Formats: sequence, structure tokens, C-alpha cells
Amino acid sequence: MQMKAKISLLLLGMFLSSVSSYADFVVDNIKYEAINGTTARVTGGTINGSLVIPQTVYDEDEDAEYTVTEIGDNAFSLWGGDGARISGSVTLPSTIKKIGDKAFYYQSFSSINFPEGLKSIGSYAFDVNRNLQVVTLPSTLENLGNGAFQRCGLNQVFVMGDKPATLGTDAFLDNAYLNIIVRPSTYETYQKAWSTYSDYVTDIFPLFITGEIPIYDLWGDNGLRTPTANYNTYCSPVAIAFDKSPELTVWTVDSVGSNQVYTSSITSGIIPAGEGVILKSDADTIFVQMAENQNAVLGHGNLLKGVLHNTGLKTTDGDNVNYVLNDNVFTRFDDSDQWRSYIEANHAYLQVPSTVELDSAAIVFGHTSTAISNIVNTKAKEDNAYYNLQGIKISSKPAKGMYIYHGKKYLAK
Repeated sequence: MQMKAKISLLLLGMFLSSVSSYADFVVDNIKYEAINGTTARVTGGTINGSLVIPQTVYDEDEDAEYTVTEIGDNAFSLWGGDGARISGSVTLPSTIKKIGDKAFYYQSFSSINFPEGLKSIGSYAFDVNRNLQVVTLPSTLENLGNGAFQRCGLNQVFVMGDKPATLGTDAFLDNAYLNIIVRPSTYETYQKAWSTYSDYVTDIFPLFITGEIPIYDLWGDNGLRTPTANYNTYCSPVAIAFDKSPELTVWTVDSVGSNQVYTSSITSGIIPAGEGVILKSDADTIFVQMAENQNAVLGHGNLLKGVLHNTGLKTTDGDNVNYVLNDNVFTRFDDSDQWRSYIEANHAYLQVPSTVELDSAAIVFGHTSTAISNIVNTKAKEDNAYYNLQGIKISSKPAKGMYIYHGKKYLAK
């Protein structure tokens, strides 16, 4: 009898030891729970504003580091115990595999990234998030729970996978302007697998071409800005193909100097995901497709910085100065003017080192280079130096060919 009692006490001690070794802990106002000796899930937090979940987190009490792999049930539900109020954006690490039920219920952020590797989004995870308009579902997603995105503001759901995730009941219920955008090769597959939403599945989507925010805003009768410029900046959460939209012209910015911005046109028909570009079209709206190859990258430098959610910036950012496009001229951000220091989601801004002295810079379109990646410093050009199309200074007067001289294209004959 005593032997049995000793064994029972020993087992109880081992059990209590195993439980206590994986205690809850808090880092930077975010709560965590260890799943095992190497991984942890997020369980909540006192967040007010944007949320960034780290890839790894260190528990000082246990002297242990964990990889963050899950967002727990009700972790950031507005009606949860912590009452988190998340606005702006949510940034998830590449290690996240699972988002639990009601994890972000009734929140109000406008942007979230779903990393490749994510396998499951729980029931009602994003229910009643009216500010959430665009999401990209990764190719690794296997399960989308009941009501996962119901009562949101979704108008574009980009779906990356070849194999459709299992779709719960009412996963996209009550999204008034819903478009579920898939790659052309997977269109029929999703039409059949997600039959409840077959009327919303499409392989083309509209790209709205309107002017960038002018220096002095104009407001229409409906209270919206009414820019009239011919050129606009753009940034997409996915790589898009515009082969079937010949009326669309696309440029990147390769160099800046002498109050001019030098551009190269993209002729491959693909704008890579997250890449800032300049657009021009004769139509207000054109239709494009998600590119089959989502690994598309540009083959040359680009000074445009794309943003995927509404972003406020200052005139200077470290050693750089930021500029916004107004028609065909880039002008400095103005900290004192809220519209001149603000970039809307899916647009881009120009970032130039402060060593380049600019007040504004007019665009030089139609540059033929595909390799200029260096910025030409205006001070360096005062010695009458020539630069090749790679931005490299030429020691003597160049031979025949195209060069940059005093910040302008120069043809040596």
C-alpha cells in the first residue's frame, strides 16, 4: 500500500512539474502560452493600435525561447478579457500555422498578412471587421472555419493555392462587394469547390486608375477626393499580369537627379507583389489578372516604396526624404499638411537620400534602361561628370552610346 502511495505521489509530482514548466508569460503587452518546450501560442494582450507578433519570444522567468506558431481562441476578441482594440494593421510572422476561433472578433484593423505556412483560420476569426477590405489567402491554407470572414468589408480576396481549403458555413457571409480572385488556371477548381460562392469567384479584377492625391485637395459632392492627374502610383498585395491590358503603361523609378526622376517601363506584363510602380491609362478602370508566377521580381533597381495599407509618413525618414506623386511631378511630403504626408493603401511613394537636393522632381518617361540602380547625386554632377546607364561615373568623355549628363539623358555620337 505504501509503495502504491509513493508511486502515485511520484506521478503527481511529475505531472505538476510538467504543467508548471510551461507557464503563461507576457512580453511587450502580448500574452503567450507555451505549447511545448519550443513553441508558443498568443493568448491575448492589452493592445491599442497596430499589432506586430514576433517570430520568437523569450520568457525570462523560464529562461526559454519559443517560436510563435499559433494565435489562440478569443486572443484578441474585442469582447475578450483583455479588451484589445486593434486598428491600423496586424503583422504576423512566417511561423504562424493556426489562427483560432474568434481570434480577432469584432476588431477594426484594415490590413493583415497571412504568411505562407498558415494552415487553419478558425470559426468567426475575423467576424465583424468592417475595415478589412483586402486579404490574401496563402497556398498552404487547408481550413477556413464557419463565418471566418463574415460581416467584414471585404471586396478583394486573393487566393493563392491550387487546392481549395475546406470552407466552413457562411465563411464570407455579408460582404457586400465581395470578389474572390484566383489564378486563371484554378478558376474552374474554385468554382466547383467553393460552390456556395461561385458567383463571386473570378480570375479578373478591376484596377482603378485615378490621380495621386494633389497638393491641394479637391472635394466632390459625395465628399470624396476628386484627383484629376493622368499618372498614379500603385502597389498590389499579389503579382498581377497586365498582358491583356495594352492600354496600361507601367514604370519604375531608377534614378533621381537635377530635379528629375528617371524611369524605366515594365514590358514583361507582370507587376511583382508589393512593388511600387507608376501607372498611366486612358481609361479610369482596366481589368487585370493575378499572375500565375507569384515569384516575379523586377530585374533592376526601383526607388518607389509600395504600401499595402494607409500610411502616414514624415518629410524625412532617417537619411532619406519622402516624395508624393502629383500628376507627373514628385513633391516633398509636408508634415504640416495631413494629405501631403499620407499615402493611401495600394499606392507608393518615392524615397530619396537627403544628399540629393530636391524640392520637386519632374518625371522623365520612356527611359530605355533596365539596369540603372544608383541615384545620381546632384552635387557630383557639378564637375561635368558623365554616368553610364548603371549610374557609374565615367572618368573621361564617353564613346558612342547613351549616358546621363547633368541629370539628363545624353547621346554621345
